[in-house]
Amino acid sequence: MLIDFDTVIYASLILYILYAIMTYLRRKKNHEKVSSKLHLFLIFIAWMYFTCLINFTLFPVQLPPIAVKTSLSELVQFNPIPSFFPIKQINLYHLVGNICLFIPFIPLMSILRKTKITIKYATVFSLLLSLSIEFLQFLEDIIGLCSYFFRQVDITDVLMNVFGGVIGCIIINIFLYAQSKKQP
Repeated sequence: MLIDFDTVIYASLILYILYAIMTYLRRKKNHEKVSSKLHLFLIFIAWMYFTCLINFTLFPVQLPPIAVKTSLSELVQFNPIPSFFPIKQINLYHLVGNICLFIPFIPLMSILRKTKITIKYATVFSLLLSLSIEFLQFLEDIIGLCSYFFRQVDITDVLMNVFGGVIGCIIINIFLYAQSKKQP
C-alpha cells in the first residue's frame, strides 16, 4: 500500500477539524476566551504548511516496508559541491525549491508565537527542522519505506533550508519593523 499526497492532505484536514473542535469545547468548558477567527485561520495556515512540508519531504511511503539493498555511501552526501557544480537546470530547481520550502517557516512561527525571532534563532530552528527531516528520510531509506526510489540525505538540502529560514526571518522582521513605524 502506497500512502501518497492526497491521503496525507485529507488526514491532516480531518485532524485539524478535530483539533479545532476539541480546543473550542475545552475552552468553553473551562470558561476561557475562545480564540479569534484570525488566530484560528493562522493556525490552520501553519497546520497546512507543516502538512505540505512533511508531505513533500517524507512521502510517499510504502507500507509494509520493502527490502532495501543500498549502501550507506549511496544514501548520505556530506559534500555540497556536487549539488552546486556544474549547475544544471534540475540542480537549480532543487536548490531554489529547498530555499522556498523553508521561507514560510520562520514567519509562521513568529506570527503564532507573537514574538520577533532573531536571525540566530531562525538559523537554529531551521537547522533543527531540516536535520530532523533529513534524519527521517535516512530512516525511511534504512527501513525500506521508500516505495520506488531512495532519498539521498544531502548536506546541501540542510544548507538551502537554513538559508530559506533566514530569508523568511529577514522578510518577517522587515514587515514587523515597517508595521511598528506606521503606528504612532
